[in-house]
Amino acid sequence: MKLPLPTRDLHRDLKEFDIWITPSLGEKPETERAELLKALASTLYLVTGKSDNNVKCQFPLFLRDVAQWETLPVVTSQKNKTVIKKRSLPRTIKSDDFMNLISSIDNTPEKIRLLEQ
Repeated sequence: MKLPLPTRDLHRDLKEFDIWITPSLGEKPETERAELLKALASTLYLVTGKSDNNVKCQFPLFLRDVAQWETLPVVTSQKNKTVIKKRSLPRTIKSDDFMNLISSIDNTPEKIRLLEQ
């Protein structure tokens, strides 16, 4: 039995993404946000045929060479306040660590910058 090919509608797809994913990232606790982002990363690996190990090694090179990043934000706690600091790009970045970083950042412009990459 052949299934019909779905019709692509970018506006509809983005609207569906906005309805299902965006509220989940903003309204759920940090641990649930991190798990959702990890699941999205796993889906991306499945769709693209890449592996976590492949991305772990190539992503820092992409950030340095293509995106022109020299630092990566790090979330630390000082005197019961969350502080975002910068550190030089590491040689490898695990997707779980990157997704945990994104879920722990409350600074919206910085979160957007990380998610775009």
